Amino acid sequence: MKIGQPYPVKSAIIPCWLAALFVLCPIVADADFDPRPAAAKVDEFLFAYLKENNIEPHPNVNDEQFVRRAYLGIIGRIPTIEEADAFLQSSSSGKDSDLIQQLLKNDAGYTAHHYHFWADLLRA
Repeated sequence: MKIGQPYPVKSAIIPCWLAALFVLCPIVADADFDPRPAAAKVDEFLFAYLKENNIEPHPNVNDEQFVRRAYLGIIGRIPTIEEADAFLQSSSSGKDSDLIQQLLKNDAGYTAHHYHFWADLLRA
């Protein structure tokens, strides 16, 4: 889709976690992949949609909220105290991206979480 092109379903917006998941999935296969340019394009597309539809974006979350949401959304559990402390004490400017890459590389957690998600969704 091109930027500014109307989204096919006007009553819904692509969930940000889903868009981020499709953009960040190549990280697992290629450690040298830099997701920031692709993420910037996704952000640009989403912000154009929000602006066109007069929707105010949510404010940024703090590090405590981010680490909890990342763990729950990607591997389906809350972080341990040690995992949360390691993230919160990091002074790296790219610690958010690093955490997402680390969680996507966690094959057992990522695969199990999404297997159960789709199994529940598709259960008849």
